[in-house]
Formats: sequence, structure tokens, C-alpha cells
Amino acid sequence: MIPDTGGTAQDWEAEDDPIVLSDDEDDPIVLSDDEDDQKLSHIPVNNAICEFISLLDEDDEQGTPAPPCTSSSPAPPQHTGSKRNSEPQPPDAFVTSCNLISDLAKKLGPTACRVKFGDTVELSPQVPEPFQPGDFLRVVKIVENLSTGQVVLRGLVFRRNKYLAPMLSRTLNETHLVVTIDAEDPRPYHVQGLEEIPLAYAIRKRRLVVTNRAFPELSWRGDEALCYADHRKYIYENEVLVCRNVFANIYGKDERARKRTRPWQGLLRFILPGEADDVGGILTGLKGEDVGLSNEDPDVVAANWPLPQGPNNARQYSFADGFQGAGGASQAAEMAGLKVKYGFDHNIKACRTATSNFPRARIYRCEASDFPPPGFDPHVDILHLSPPCQPFSWANTRPNEAKNEKNTDAILALGKIIRAVKPRLVTMEEVDSLARKTNHSLWFGTLLGIIIDEGYSVRWAIHTVRDYGVSQPRKRLALIAARPSVPLPEMPAPTHGPPGSGLLPYVSVRTAIGGIPRDDPHHNPQSARRVDKAPYNPDKPFDKTIVCSNSEAYHWSGRKFTNRELAGIQGFPPTFQFVGCATDVETQIGNAVPPPYFKNIFMECIKTLRKVDGEQGHTGGRVGGGSDAHSAASRLLPIHQSAAAHRSITGEPLRVGSSTRFQCSTMSGASAREAIMIDEKDNDSGDERVVIDLG
Repeated sequence: MIPDTGGTAQDWEAEDDPIVLSDDEDDPIVLSDDEDDQKLSHIPVNNAICEFISLLDEDDEQGTPAPPCTSSSPAPPQHTGSKRNSEPQPPDAFVTSCNLISDLAKKLGPTACRVKFGDTVELSPQVPEPFQPGDFLRVVKIVENLSTGQVVLRGLVFRRNKYLAPMLSRTLNETHLVVTIDAEDPRPYHVQGLEEIPLAYAIRKRRLVVTNRAFPELSWRGDEALCYADHRKYIYENEVLVCRNVFANIYGKDERARKRTRPWQGLLRFILPGEADDVGGILTGLKGEDVGLSNEDPDVVAANWPLPQGPNNARQYSFADGFQGAGGASQAAEMAGLKVKYGFDHNIKACRTATSNFPRARIYRCEASDFPPPGFDPHVDILHLSPPCQPFSWANTRPNEAKNEKNTDAILALGKIIRAVKPRLVTMEEVDSLARKTNHSLWFGTLLGIIIDEGYSVRWAIHTVRDYGVSQPRKRLALIAARPSVPLPEMPAPTHGPPGSGLLPYVSVRTAIGGIPRDDPHHNPQSARRVDKAPYNPDKPFDKTIVCSNSEAYHWSGRKFTNRELAGIQGFPPTFQFVGCATDVETQIGNAVPPPYFKNIFMECIKTLRKVDGEQGHTGGRVGGGSDAHSAASRLLPIHQSAAAHRSITGEPLRVGSSTRFQCSTMSGASAREAIMIDEKDNDSGDERVVIDLG
């Protein structure tokens, strides 16, 4: 007889259902994640992932709040000022065991009723916040009121992966550990992340395994007697549960006191060897070791990852910039001491800007789906990706469906790129609304799921760039992902703040646009359009966000900003060169990663890699890359078999004289576009500036 756990048929039937990923109900994209159930069907979107999406705050400038999440999971309890999971005070006391009081547990007998440290219990479908129906609790402490006999279970919460789809595959009986912690709490995550629930909500004991082994090891799938199609309900209610991931909500300083439903930081990573049950790990509920939340474990070895070659002393780490645009992230990388090897983008004007500032890097003009080209080794230490953000932007009030579809397709190409590059670390920068607006929740989950599927753990945070040396209140979503052999780098602490913070002062508008040469081609204040706007104090940070069309941004003297001034407010040095007409340049500036902001993230990445490699000191790369770059026309070459073969042999792009014109064949046999070629050399290095066209 199959025991009744109190769940409904819908619970187990929905465990492996595909999800619909679309903004258009008439044309959904159906994703099916379970290898045991590949049937595709159009079903309503699972909104449980909305639990992890922040709604608008009382301090936001965007105005209209987002609609409330339809998830059945309520917000976490507000911070009360006391430390969570502290020692019980009389008459409460820790006890070593207790008996379940549910009718189901009593029917199963005395052994099934007895609960002690390390046991896992299934919770009722009717649970209080912050639990989800059918969660599991691994008991770490049992607290009894010695006066009343009431018992509270304190433990680690495990949740079925369907609640995190599409971050994690909706696979039958696969679970993840959920913790909510405070960044400033020094206690280990598995201590401060414990949750409490009255004993009455625990309905039965379950068998749960925490492991760092790959799916499907240790799951019920090893039992040949179980047929998925015939025993799905039984498996759901009785068979072993497996946990392979940790999901963390992380509150920053004073963040719980604000009116956010969710924190602005999070983490999703794989279980570490030291946490696994088969070695008596820290998540068994039986041990008390202090292990950090980052995926650092000296025993982690990934045989398929390329390892750094040569001496490590003062090694300069390599960097690549995907969806490079003008090169804001590349500028940040050089400021941090990284070596920019290559970048790619689909916009030719942006590619030409990149070649003007990074002459020693290969710049490819291509769509994300076409990268990398044949014969090119794309491996670098750090890969940065900033896929187009327009579909998720607050400013996207009149969506262009065709353009949005093209931009979201770029996200779906990220897995292929990461798989080809195999970087040690991946960084990303996106609009904050991707992680904060509920109607983007499935795309955010898809992005994280792509990263996890490639074997990387990931953390994310929403930052205000003003706190990192940029003179504007722009909010950005930053992600850092690490492969198994590398710990997850920490997010950087703010470097700038208000008076009395002990930090550097915020960068004022006057400082941000200072030092512009009089002969700068993008700076002609005399011809700037006058505006009838009130003056403001230029010795404070700018109060607007720099975007692609800056109708609200103006100089304190009553005129529009020049493009060079906009670039300064975005964090570019005066020496950074831009290519294109005024509209092109303004768009490049508005789309760019603010360099001073992301420099701090890259420095955290370097710190982590040096720790792993046993290095000391700083890199030998020059700081402030781009300062020696001169304005130059880019060189556009088509990619073809001959060029690919030449690069694979020599490691260098094929050089073609400016007078040469030719037709060539692509790998598919289609005729390539004729290239525009301007023969111009870098005035300092003698290297040719080359944009390699994969179009």
C-alpha cells in the first residue's frame, strides 16, 4: 500500500512537466528538462520561481511598482534585530530526539515516528512562511519547551527542483538546499541558515542524500524494478531524494529593514565534497565544521578543464569580452590588470571602437551563435558576457518583438560559447530589471540554468554603480560564475560612499567630466543644444542614469552634454576613443559597462585566481588600458577557410593589403561578403587593427 503523504495528484504529476518560456502565449517555447520525460506539452508557467525575484522598493526611481508575484510562497519574515537560530532560553532547551505526531507517522510504526539529529522529515502541504508545500527538513536541532512539551524542529530546508525551474532541471525527486543568510553574520551558512517549524508540520520521515556526484548517481534510477511511467506517484512519495545544489538568498547590510520582498544577492552552486553525506559532511546535521558558502574545496579537481601553463609568478590572466560593444568591460579588465585577448559583437561601429582601444586584441564581428569561428582556440581565464539587455530594460516601454526575439536568442547561445571557451571564471553584466521584474523571472532563471548546465556555480548581486566610482545612480545586475576547480569570488564591497562612511567620496559630475582635451572630436560645448532646465550642483554625483538616448541629461550650465561628457559620467577615461557618428557614439556609451564599476569585480576575480594558483602580488599588466590608443579606421576582413587555417597554424589573423579584393567561400559554401579594407597600422605598436567579420 502506498502511503498517503497529504499531497495531491497535481504535486507529483507536475514534478517533471516542461515549462513554457515565452512572453507570447500563442507562440511558446517549451523546455523539457527531465531525460525520463521528453513529452512536450503546453502548460501554464510555473510561477514558483517568482519567490526569488525582487519587487520594486521604496527607494526606486522607476515609479510604478511591479505586479505582485503569483507564487504561493510568501515573503520571508522581517528582520527583528535578534540573531536567528540562537541558543534557546529557559524553559526551552535542546533535546536529542522526539516523536512525530502526524497520523501518517503513527500508522507507519514507532521507528518511523522517532526523529533525531540528521533525520529528514517531509513537511505538510499546508506550511507557514517561508516554506513551500512539501518541503523537507533535515533536523539539526530539536527544541522543546520543558513547561508545555511543545517541540520545534530546527534544520536545513531542502526543496524540489521544480520550484527553481528553469534554474535547475525539473527532475523527479531531485532537490536543492535553500538557505537565507545575512552577509554580515559571521556564522557559517549552515548555522545561520537553519529554519524552525513546529513539530506538527512534519508528517513523515524521508530518505535524502546530499552528494556532489553527477546526476543520476545515487538516485532511484539505479533501481531496475522501478518503471518511471508505472511508478511515478510511488517514486514521488517514497523513493530516495537527492540534493546536488545549494541556493542562497543573501541579505546585505541593513537590507532586511527595507521594503524589499527579496534580497539583492543570491548564489546557486553545486554541493562540495566536504558537504556530501558519504563523507559525513557538514550537511548531515551531525557535524559543526565551519565551511563558507563559496564553492572552495581543495579536493575539487575537474579533469576536463584546461589548466594554466608555465610559471605562475606575476602571471597576467587572459580575458575575453563577449557582446563587447565599445569595450566598457574590456576597459575595466585592463584597468584591473587583465590581458584582453579578443572580443566579439554584431555591431560594426562598436567593433571599430574596440579595435581603436585594444589594438592587440582580435575583434570579431559576428552573432553570438556564430562564435567561435573554426580553427580558433578561444580559451581564456576570464570570459565576460553582456548579452543585449533591451528586452529586459525598464526603458523598453514599446517592445520591438522581432528585435527582442533576436536579443533573447543571444541568451540561449551562451551555453555553446561557455562550452567552447571553458573559462575558469565567467562574468556578466545586465540590467537589474532582469532579476527584479516578475515578468522576466523565467528568462533570469533560464540564464542561470544555462550556466549551471555547463558545470559552473554562480552568484549574483544588484549594485548601484555610484558606490564603485561612477557618477550616476545606475543599478546593474552582476554575475560571477566559477567552474568546479575555482572558488566563487566574492562580490566587491563598495569603494565610495557618503560623508562619514569611511569610504572614498562619491564621484561628482564635475570630476567625472574633468580633463577633457579641448580638441576632442566628441566634445564641442559651444555647439551643444541649449535646454531650459534648472541648474544643479555639479559637485555632487549625477542624479540621472546614462542611457542610449539621454533626453533628460544636461549640463548644469543649461546645455546638453557632449558625448565625451556622457562617456566621462559612464566612467570612461578621456583617452578612450569612439568611432561612428554622434548617434552611434551615444548609443555605444549608453550600452557600455561602466569601467570603474566592473574593474572592482575583475579585481575580486584576480584575487581568487591568485589564491588558487598560489600567486602573490599584482599582475604585471599596464593599468588604464587604452590610454595609448590613437584614433584609427578599423580593418574589416571576412572569415573564410583560408583565414581560419592560417590562424590555426600561425596563431595570427591573415593579413590582407588594402588594395586586395577577393571573393571567398564560407564553410557552408555560401559566398562571403566583400570586405571594406583600410590599411592602417597602430602608431605605437606597429600592429594592424583588424575587425574579423564572421557575417
